[in-house]
Amino acid sequence: MSTRGDGETVNVRRATVADAATISALNADVQAVHAAALPWLFKTPSAETFPPLGAVRQAADDRDIRQVALDVWSFNERAEAFFRRHGFEAYNERLWLR
Repeated sequence: MSTRGDGETVNVRRATVADAATISALNADVQAVHAAALPWLFKTPSAETFPPLGAVRQAADDRDIRQVALDVWSFNERAEAFFRRHGFEAYNERLWLR
């Protein structure tokens, strides 16, 4: 249990399969951040969903995949911090000239 600054109590727990739809809906907020920052690259949120990180790890384990790579946009510092907290490390940085 945790109490937010406004006094509301929040129960933090491990997500389950039953949470997948809610997590996918929350992903729409993340997609909106990307679409607002780089509208020429990202479309606005739609019904498309992305799997939770635990599901990605499980799918990789099930297939004996030992390395998972992802991209994080440089403007999205919160996403980078999230993935670093979950064990991801930088191995390549891509720069562009426009």
